[in-house]
Amino acid sequence: MKRLFHRGCSAKIGVALLVTAMGACNAKSGDSNTVLVKPAGGKPTLKAVTQADAKVTSNRPKALTTQEALKFIKDNCGECHSPGKPLYAAWGLPEEDVLLKDVTWLEGNALSQTAYQAMVNKLVIMEKKIDDLGKPPSAMPPEFKSEAESKKLGSMVAWFQDTFPAAVKEAHVRFGDDAPFRAVIQVDLSYKCNKLVSGQVFQSRFAGKALGSESYAVDANLLSDEEKAAPANENIRKKVVDGFLANETYRKKFEDYAIGSLARRIANSGDIERKGASAQPAVNLAARTDLQQEFSQLVKKYYKNVSYPQIFLLNKVMVTSNTAPLYSVAQSGENCAIPAANTWAECTLSEKRANFFGTRGFLLSKPTSMFENNNNYGRGGDTFSTIFGEVLMANTDGVSGEAPKPIPECLNVTKDKRWKYKKIGEKEGIAAWGAIAIPFYGRVCQGCHLNRHLAAASVVFRPFGLAGEVITPDAITDAPGNRAPVAPYNSVIQLRSAPAEQKFQVYHTDATASVFQPVDQKFYRDLLEELNNPEATCFPDARDPQNKEKAVKANSIAKYAETHIYQNDSKESRVRGTAAVRGLNRFLPSVFLNNKATNLEVISAVNSAFENNEGKLEPMLRAFFSTETFACSAD
Repeated sequence: MKRLFHRGCSAKIGVALLVTAMGACNAKSGDSNTVLVKPAGGKPTLKAVTQADAKVTSNRPKALTTQEALKFIKDNCGECHSPGKPLYAAWGLPEEDVLLKDVTWLEGNALSQTAYQAMVNKLVIMEKKIDDLGKPPSAMPPEFKSEAESKKLGSMVAWFQDTFPAAVKEAHVRFGDDAPFRAVIQVDLSYKCNKLVSGQVFQSRFAGKALGSESYAVDANLLSDEEKAAPANENIRKKVVDGFLANETYRKKFEDYAIGSLARRIANSGDIERKGASAQPAVNLAARTDLQQEFSQLVKKYYKNVSYPQIFLLNKVMVTSNTAPLYSVAQSGENCAIPAANTWAECTLSEKRANFFGTRGFLLSKPTSMFENNNNYGRGGDTFSTIFGEVLMANTDGVSGEAPKPIPECLNVTKDKRWKYKKIGEKEGIAAWGAIAIPFYGRVCQGCHLNRHLAAASVVFRPFGLAGEVITPDAITDAPGNRAPVAPYNSVIQLRSAPAEQKFQVYHTDATASVFQPVDQKFYRDLLEELNNPEATCFPDARDPQNKEKAVKANSIAKYAETHIYQNDSKESRVRGTAAVRGLNRFLPSVFLNNKATNLEVISAVNSAFENNEGKLEPMLRAFFSTETFACSAD
């Protein structure tokens, strides 16, 4: 049987911490390079470093000019990555006139860190004269146009290091900086805005963006006439932010507007009404409306006392009289008391729901299930987006890439090895669908399904249906076509196994079996029962998926979320949950400046506030609103 088509897989596997212009704000290099230095227990400071400090070697190739680098990309990458070419989905280049104009398109490209690491890997292969490093991502380009072009690679890597230091640093986090993957870089954390707004404009901007109305600036009148006319320097910015938040009336508006808006954006609440309207079983309008406020109510309650990353892991949910019934299902062990009308009350989540990622609001924002073609991969992608601020590409029918690497044994324990069988006229073929079938298909697929843990997501989100309801094994009976309330999923299963020409089948992952095994009720009950096994799935180590010692077992949402949030912590991390702060650094400019990219000033200020204030959200927000980035003029 030939493979004529296959289910595409998400190939967008990383987002760089991009250094971009915000209005007229530009990151400028000073006379010396600087690094963020963190004394033990002390406040991070900027320190000038020498070449010796930065481990700069004297034989580093001279960097290409920007125009030379862009031409290098065009000549050596265009054949595969230009619009309409086979690998455009994996890393897409713009049209030639845009590509060669400037680096703006690359600054905004979500795969900058991956493209950089692919070049580094290729450089190491060339220098060591080996065939494969055995480390992701795949070394590209596979072939150069000429020997002369291949000799430019070291200078291309040097240009990337100098031009996109934040993307390079994130490549270190993503792929590791152990030799031979360590890049020789100097990161300039100096930042200057071309022109600051006046104190009066800054006061109005903060009132509008953080409190909901610029009119509060007139009422508060925190600045003298001289300060209103002067550029909004650090002292003026601090006076405005501190002054507003010292007033209880304005603090309440800050909680409702700034914290509420940020929480709704992070929780993707805007999709609950639209996508929840068609979810089955149906969720009524009143409940969907309240679910949009579910996470923001929780954040507002705990932001003063619980670190920002830990809020995601609380086994609590805020409910109303409209939403409490959604969490009151005896069959699945849920019991939330119904509060008075128009009030919010806290409820403890069942063990199965575990934390924010098991709440009805989160699950309803991405309606899918183990019965659906998406197989909960979307919920895994949204988990990643919520924590890291990285939006993974929607599934596409793109290329699968090179031959897949072996699947880690700790992942290859599930029975979910489904393939979708299709017959079109005289032609027939199979499409990968199941948790393990997709990673078996190719390395592009593995980029998300292994390295971004979508395979694990398809396992841990199994107990939930389209509307976020809990699915128990006894809800799936053997009665064909049974549509009784206690067994609502049989009709879905029956639909998925007929008609014959579009039958969904279980297929062996070695693709050599000659007998298809039909999906039936027992198959899905077995998938749910798998979760009782503590080794039902795992998180393979991103740099070495085969390393069993580094794999983390994750058979539940609780373990899945904790692993995501803690995975970037090191022994030196003073506060746990640094991964979530990376995401916050992306959300803040998006929510309050309508800018999709962040910059090094924001990263430095927010990270410092995180480490020096036990991870609390308010100090991080204060730090962001006090930056030059937020005070920069667009003129």
